[in-house]
Amino acid sequence: MRPRLVALLGKRQPIGRVAGHSVGEAFSTLRHFVFDRMVDAERSYRGTLLGFHHGIGVARLLRDVAARFEDEHMVNFCDDLLADRVPLVDVAERQLRWFADAPAKAIALGLRLAVAAPHE
Repeated sequence: MRPRLVALLGKRQPIGRVAGHSVGEAFSTLRHFVFDRMVDAERSYRGTLLGFHHGIGVARLLRDVAARFEDEHMVNFCDDLLADRVPLVDVAERQLRWFADAPAKAIALGLRLAVAAPHE
């Protein structure tokens, strides 16, 4: 989907696109190597779900703005993105019940889970 979005944005958002991508990559790296290791697995999972919901909300807003500007290509892109992503987020939300079934792992810190032996 990213190449399609980059092609749609073209020269409309050169600095914003690059800046947004850079900030997003930096945050993702920090989250993976630092923040997710400092919180329990359940909170990390819920934080990831919040990020997914944020992305869906942004896509819905972008779609509405594109529709008002009669940008059919961007509307179609957003429709496709939402059709792909919303069902995936729904599945991820249903997996939250795993934390109720495995409370010890749910409250374990991410770092402890990352270094634990595979058989534990």
